[in-house]
Amino acid sequence: MWQDNRTLEDFRAEVDAFLDREWKPLVQGASGGHVGEPEKKAFRRKAIDAGYLFDFISRDYGGGGAEMPAQAAAVVRDAFAAVGAPLMPAGIAPWIVVPVLNDFGTEAQKRKYLPATIEGDMIWSQGFSEPGAGSDLVSLRTGAEFRDGKWIVNGQKVWSTFAHLAHRMILLARTDPQAKAHAGLSFFLIDLHQPGVTVRPLTQMNGRQEFCEVFFENAVVEADDLLGKPGQGWEIAGATLGYERRFIANPMRTSMMFGRVLDIVRESSIDGQPAIKDPRIRDRLAQVKGKVEAITRSALREAEFSAAGKDAGTFVHMRKLLQTTVEQEMTLIVRDVLGNRLLTMPPGDEDDTRWTNEECWNNFFMRSLAIAIAGGTSNIQRNIIANRGYGLPR
Repeated sequence: MWQDNRTLEDFRAEVDAFLDREWKPLVQGASGGHVGEPEKKAFRRKAIDAGYLFDFISRDYGGGGAEMPAQAAAVVRDAFAAVGAPLMPAGIAPWIVVPVLNDFGTEAQKRKYLPATIEGDMIWSQGFSEPGAGSDLVSLRTGAEFRDGKWIVNGQKVWSTFAHLAHRMILLARTDPQAKAHAGLSFFLIDLHQPGVTVRPLTQMNGRQEFCEVFFENAVVEADDLLGKPGQGWEIAGATLGYERRFIANPMRTSMMFGRVLDIVRESSIDGQPAIKDPRIRDRLAQVKGKVEAITRSALREAEFSAAGKDAGTFVHMRKLLQTTVEQEMTLIVRDVLGNRLLTMPPGDEDDTRWTNEECWNNFFMRSLAIAIAGGTSNIQRNIIANRGYGLPR
């Protein structure tokens, strides 16, 4: 656990010792080195109790309870990445739902939802986009009406990731049709397992089902599952999208992905020669490496600003925009190196998040294109950078 009177070197030694003791034996004892989910969950709980994960969440709600400075958090992130140790459960909940609940939730909401979400026992989806409201989110039409002490929801959401697996959804809905567009929105924590909710997975061109459309027909939200106040939805949605952009522009993910790209290049050949010796590939790798480092340094600088109570400005928007570019560039390098070997498409239900086989890079290439849309399109990021960062007119 971080203490203010310690040096980063001492803290790094402590984290390394923790991983040597708690994680490396799990890897050594696992079949093929792939640690099972129950073991990962038990490891994460030990890491939380040690203050390394969810450090910004009180122990009363299942967190680490001692928030670290940005430099210490980077030490944890890098140490875990170096040995392949898991940081968070899968899905959007740890990165997006947990901080939003911590920022805006009541005491009762935090006690009800944070512990199970942190443990990975409660899965969440996001209900923002609609068929007629994507980038122009404020034009959404899903409505919620307060009747007899409950909110009644009607409408449709789309592109809700893994909604067919989720227990609940963070939902943005219009509660005051007479108010100005932004002012009439509210933010809900809705149960997806109820008669008024229909979830339909969308099958993608790669055979996978990651996104869903969700229909609400007189679905019920209890009064105490309104997050914040009526009409505060746009403010909370803005904070949510900020956390989503940080999740997408995750420097640890980018660094791990680049490491796997290097492995593939080292293991492959082009025209009978090692691919790593091809000057064109080396030049592209060097450019990507520079961008990976820029993403990492930008994340640290943003965290330092936030820790000092300063406005981090457009750092996250620039990082998200760069992340979109660099992931596409990495997948293109792998595609060019593997060539015809990449023609084999992986099965739709394959876990491709480990980058452990060549075929999964087809999915990564297609996903890198989708990242340009998630969390706000690249053009939206450019507009925000221009308006807020440089003061240019809309």
